[in-house]
Amino acid sequence: MKNKVVMAIMILSLVTSLLTFAQSYYRTAEGQGSADRQIRNAIFDLSDRQMKQAIAVGKGDLQSVKAFQTEQQAAVIESNQSGMQPSVNVNTPFYYIAMMSYSALSTGREYTLSEARQLNKQLSDLGQLGFSIKASGDNARFTEHISIMLRQGSTAMQPGSITGKDEQADKDGAGAYSTGYSKVLIPYFDTSRIDFSQPAELIYVDDGQHLTVTYQVDFAKIK
Repeated sequence: MKNKVVMAIMILSLVTSLLTFAQSYYRTAEGQGSADRQIRNAIFDLSDRQMKQAIAVGKGDLQSVKAFQTEQQAAVIESNQSGMQPSVNVNTPFYYIAMMSYSALSTGREYTLSEARQLNKQLSDLGQLGFSIKASGDNARFTEHISIMLRQGSTAMQPGSITGKDEQADKDGAGAYSTGYSKVLIPYFDTSRIDFSQPAELIYVDDGQHLTVTYQVDFAKIK
């Protein structure tokens, strides 16, 4: 039950952030080359077959959906601390549709292809790419000390916004002895500045915990 609640919170964060961000950031991404356009189109312009696959992923049980999330996580390539690191997923249309399908199924209905098409178009027109980062800390305001950037070669990109950063974190577990807090943060980056044919690095910095983690993002390998 706890895992289902956590999953529901994460999906709600995805949907809420998308709707909020879409109100002010509707731009069309421009390609920077044939390879870039090919990968960009594969990510943002899904075929009906791909959308049906994403819907099918969301129809799986909790274990299989969590396995899909794990497969899609960005790999840690460098960290200045050992132990658990924040998990990072790229919020592609395929990922969104799979999560929306799972969310719909949990309420007793099936997510339709028509809904998937509408969501895919909305994300494609947005001109922004989000990342879901499940961060943790030791107090409800730990997110105030977090910064996130996307680096590609010599280009360092700052997010246009970070959903969840200005909100209080949620207490982990139950009871008076629980001291941990967590929050799903979603930074958005302008896709017109990203060369999708080249890998990038997402850099997460938590000054409060003196933590710096670098993740590799290979756009050619994500769904």
